[in-house]
Amino acid sequence: MRAAARREAPRRSAARNVEEDRVAARRLAALCAASAASLWAATAASQAPLPAVTGLCFGETGQERAAAEVCGILDQQLREAPTLKAVEVDRVMVAGADFDPSDAVKGARELIDEGAEIFKAGRGSRSLRQLRRGLEAALMLEPWILDRSILADALLWNLRAEVTSGATQDQATALALRLLNFTPSMRVTWPSAVEEEPVRAIIERAQRRLDTQRPGRLEVQCPVAHSEVFLNGRFVGVTPLLLGNLPAGEHLIRVRKTGYEPVVHIVESVPSSLVTLDVVLSPTKNIKIYDGLRDKVAVDLGASAAGAGLVDLRALLVVDQAIVVRVTAKGDGLKLEGFLYDMRSSQLLLSATARIEDRSGEARNSAVGGLLQSLLALPVVTSNVGEPAGPSGPGVEPGGGLLDAWWFWAGMGVVTAGALTTGIVLFVDEEPVPTGRGGLLLRF
Repeated sequence: MRAAARREAPRRSAARNVEEDRVAARRLAALCAASAASLWAATAASQAPLPAVTGLCFGETGQERAAAEVCGILDQQLREAPTLKAVEVDRVMVAGADFDPSDAVKGARELIDEGAEIFKAGRGSRSLRQLRRGLEAALMLEPWILDRSILADALLWNLRAEVTSGATQDQATALALRLLNFTPSMRVTWPSAVEEEPVRAIIERAQRRLDTQRPGRLEVQCPVAHSEVFLNGRFVGVTPLLLGNLPAGEHLIRVRKTGYEPVVHIVESVPSSLVTLDVVLSPTKNIKIYDGLRDKVAVDLGASAAGAGLVDLRALLVVDQAIVVRVTAKGDGLKLEGFLYDMRSSQLLLSATARIEDRSGEARNSAVGGLLQSLLALPVVTSNVGEPAGPSGPGVEPGGGLLDAWWFWAGMGVVTAGALTTGIVLFVDEEPVPTGRGGLLLRF
């Protein structure tokens, strides 16, 4: 018997080893499955469509201009936010059976790409005609171009084609000034981004002219009060507006107000002189509807549930969320009250306040950026002159933040569920035990 027991012991030990290997393999498989599920959930979340957001601003009596300026900054920073999609209100209000901005921008992009390919093939004169058409289309469509690289490509390829085709130095310098002024965020990097020595030399010459020539001034007038003014794609104020220190060369001026068709002008700065630009805006067919909805939104502003105005606004603009800001005077400064409404559930999600101690542009940008960060947990925003602003504004008083966001707790729930599942699989030691009758005895 002892000999038989000794012979049986190795077999039992081997069986235990095999069973332990099987258990370890099951646990490893379960861990891999849990990791794969977590990775899938994270990938699905990263690919989820961004919420469509729009902004509205209201000012108490006497603060209408300040509210319009705040709204211009708000729209600019919503466009730059990487975690959401700013609703293109002008695109929605203007688009119709006769004009689709999206198709028009796509057509301009195709003209520019085709012209670039023709230029690469060595057919300079033909490429120049195509590139000029593409640039003209891009300038006309500037209000609806979200990707500014379209405009930058059109300008650079036109400059290359003009220099190759024998443009005079003055003509080439004027084009280079356009390139530098119309794309201010890329002004410093352009020379190093160009391979052709003649084109690089022209750009460097234009930069020296910007550094040495006296700037001019520009006054923008519009019968539509408090229309937003954009200089080379950046919001700079509302009408009537006086801009000083305007660098040499041509500049792209866009004037807009919700409910009106935006207008684009190319204005040349005259050294030490004042240039006046009178702009006329044409109303869209939906302006009365939009103005009526704004009046309704103002009545219910701050309520815990979205009123009829916001509900109807969602149908008009196809929007998921709305940020509504109320601007009131506070001493020598301003008080901003922001409300984030979810249009799908018609509920107020968050509220926050911010103070502007002085009326400078830097203070306004910083305050609006802080307000947006409190409402949307956004990363660092940029100012309206292309310089970085702090992640929070002076005197920001959040009414909620990350811990109050539904998506934060939803993500935490997914992570917790995955952790619990993995823990159960890894630490339950009981295995199904054979019953001797061909079945399994399950232990709980």
